[in-house]
Amino acid sequence: MNGINDEKDKRIIEEQSVTIRLLTDLTKAGSWVINYAPDGSVASVQWGDGFRRLMGYSDRSDFPDEIESFVRGIHPEDREVFIGDTTVNAFNEDIMCKKGYEFRFRRKDGSTRWFRSKGILYRDAEGKPVKFRGVTIEISREKELDTLYAQLQNESASLNTIHEMLGSGKWTMDFDEKGVMSRVYWSDEFRRMLGYQDVEDFPDVLESWSSLLHPDDRERVLKAYNETISDYTGQKTYDVEYRLRTKNRGYRWYRAVGKPTRRPDGTPITYVGVFLDITEQKL
Repeated sequence: MNGINDEKDKRIIEEQSVTIRLLTDLTKAGSWVINYAPDGSVASVQWGDGFRRLMGYSDRSDFPDEIESFVRGIHPEDREVFIGDTTVNAFNEDIMCKKGYEFRFRRKDGSTRWFRSKGILYRDAEGKPVKFRGVTIEISREKELDTLYAQLQNESASLNTIHEMLGSGKWTMDFDEKGVMSRVYWSDEFRRMLGYQDVEDFPDVLESWSSLLHPDDRERVLKAYNETISDYTGQKTYDVEYRLRTKNRGYRWYRAVGKPTRRPDGTPITYVGVFLDITEQKL
C-alpha cells in the first residue's frame, strides 16, 4: 500500500516539476530553491538555468549554487531584504512571500536591470523553515515605463500651464509599441479655435486636422510632422506655422509646437503639443 502511495506521490511531484518548468519557460521566469539546515542557515541552493540566464550567466562555473552568487550582484540600495546573514531570518517574509521583492541586479555583462522575486517558504511541524521555492522575472521594461509615465505627467502639467497662459489648444497622439499611431485627442480648446464644438463635428482622428491644411502648406507641414515622429534620436522638435481652414472664419494662421516622449529604443509613446492662433501677428 505504501508502495502505491509512494508511486502516486512521485508522479504528483514529477507533474508539478514539469508544470513549473513549462510555466517558467512560458513567462521567461527563472526558478530557484533554497534549502535550510535545522538552525535556519542555508544548507544548499539550486539556481535554475532560466534564473542564471536572467542574471546574464550560463552555468554553475560562473554562477555557482551558492547564496553569495546572488547576493553580491544585488544593488546596495536594494539589499534591505537581507539583514546581513544568510539565515532564513535574514529574509523579510512579508516582502519575499507576499508582495514580491523588487531589486536591481548587476549582470555579468555589467548592465543593471530590474527584477522581481516571489516565493513560498515551507516549514516543518515545529515551524522551522525547510525549503524556500520561488521564481524571478525581469521587470526592467515595467520600471522604464513607470519612469516615462511620470515624466509624461510632468510634461503634461507644464503644457497645461502654458496652454492656460497663452490661450492655446492642446493635442495628444498615442503610439503603440511599434511606433504606429493608435489614438488622437484634440482638446476642446483646440476645437473651439477652429470653430468646432465637440467630437461629433471634429472627430479624434488625424484627418480632422490634416484635411483643413491650406494646399500651399500641406506638404511642408506633414513632412515636418512625420520627420519629428521618425526621429528616434529624440532631438527634433515639431515647430511649424501654417494656415488652417476654420469652420466659419476662413483660413487663419496657426503655430504648432510639440515633441514626442519616447521609449528607450526611440519609438514614440505620446506626441503632445500646443496650438496657437498667430493670425494677428501675421497681419
